Amino acid sequence: MIALSVLFCVSFFYPAFFLFCQLLGWTWMLLLAIDLFRLYSKSDLLTAERIAPERLSNGDDNAIKIILNNSSKVAAHCRIFDETPAQFQLRNLSWNRFLTPNEPIEIGYFLKPVARGIYSFGHVNVLIQSPWGFFERKIVSGTPIDLPCYPSFLHLGKYELLVKGHVRGAKGTKRVRHAGQTLEFEQIKEYVLGDDYRMVNWKATAKRNKLMMNQYQDERARPVYMLLDMGRVMQLPFGGMTLLDYAINATLALTQTVLSKQDKVGMLGFSNRQLAWIEAENKSTQMRRMMNQLYPLQTDFKESDYNHLYARLLFLIPQRSFLMLFTNFETWQALERQLPYLQAIAKRHLLMVVFFENTEIVDLSNEKPTGLNSSIQQVLAENMVSDKRLIIRKLRQYGIRAMLTTPEKLTINAINAYLDTKSEGVV
Repeated sequence: MIALSVLFCVSFFYPAFFLFCQLLGWTWMLLLAIDLFRLYSKSDLLTAERIAPERLSNGDDNAIKIILNNSSKVAAHCRIFDETPAQFQLRNLSWNRFLTPNEPIEIGYFLKPVARGIYSFGHVNVLIQSPWGFFERKIVSGTPIDLPCYPSFLHLGKYELLVKGHVRGAKGTKRVRHAGQTLEFEQIKEYVLGDDYRMVNWKATAKRNKLMMNQYQDERARPVYMLLDMGRVMQLPFGGMTLLDYAINATLALTQTVLSKQDKVGMLGFSNRQLAWIEAENKSTQMRRMMNQLYPLQTDFKESDYNHLYARLLFLIPQRSFLMLFTNFETWQALERQLPYLQAIAKRHLLMVVFFENTEIVDLSNEKPTGLNSSIQQVLAENMVSDKRLIIRKLRQYGIRAMLTTPEKLTINAINAYLDTKSEGVV
């Protein structure tokens, strides 16, 4: 276009060029018309389909796919834009692809939500280039959808090895040792290499004239409850997620583990009042009930009332149970205010208090100070770290089990704690 404009300007001074410029201009317009006609000649030139899961998993990488199909007879270059949910703020998510006729291509990407709720996807927009590259046509395809984001469920399968007692990897996992005296009798079987000689059934051995062993299984149908502190202390962010989100993900994984062990599982959410409640059961529908109950839970930025929690537990859970309390105490003074109520709960139930270690504070306490300000910060960080250790000692001193963990290791450590407690048979 610029060259044609220059030629028309030159023809003003040299009239002999004017006819040539007119011919060139009409030829250019004809080429544009042909290119435009070829681009818009078919209404179904290209189709795009988004394939997404029915629900998103919080804190995990969720796979999203886009299937493109070029139904024309010629290849084409195109740019693809997916309208992702506003929560992700992905304003430059696009791909350039070359589409051959009738050969579908697949585009995949991952989305990692860090908050539960509804995520709205829009259309899939495709800018397809004309055969000669003069124009681009926008094609709007794909159906807008709203996907709910549930507590983390994508990695539940990997915890099955933990439940079966297999050796786990180096990321804070271990093999569970079962105490035989705490298990229920299951059957009498023949001796195999590696069996415990203490389990020999001498009466059956004498009858069959070969070594017979008593086989035991874990005690079943013991009630296990997860207590979720939904006060303001659980709003602390870590890795884009709140501590409550980590606790909810751990609760869901624990639910699967407890049910696989034939125990009953339930939950109670609280702050200054009761916010959620599911009675412990071991039915096949309990997993879905737990997931639906955990899905909408949010912190309410209020001070948690442990006196009210104790009163509700007296009414709701009369049977001795294993209670795993997910909360957070930053200082010894914060625990001291709630300690009488935790002691009262521990007299009626087996209580384990799970709270969180601030890795940033730990890293700061280990840094080498470079000046007065950094020295002061390091001393304060060391005091906070020592407070966490003091909280563990005090809780154990009063007969309350305690676990200090980083948020990213919460799920694996919580499962280990449950399996260890079950093997001890102390409930």
